[in-house]
Amino acid sequence: LAEYKECYIDNAKLIPLPELRNSLGQFKKDKQYILYCSNGKRSAIGAMILSRSDINAVYLQDGIENWPYHTRSMMN
Repeated sequence: LAEYKECYIDNAKLIPLPELRNSLGQFKKDKQYILYCSNGKRSAIGAMILSRSDINAVYLQDGIENWPYHTRSMMN
């Protein structure tokens, strides 16, 4: 949660990796999802979990740390 508060993309939804399997019902099979974390490692695992459930998922290979576009922060 602290990582998400520090740097997130508008309209992104936070689903921690340990909760992902229990959240599969939230994903539509006709949509594509982009997963991200700070460095890309957890999001790669998340994308694999979704893909194995026939959900179209990709991830930011180098994570949000190297995302070149504007992000938001909840931190002051």
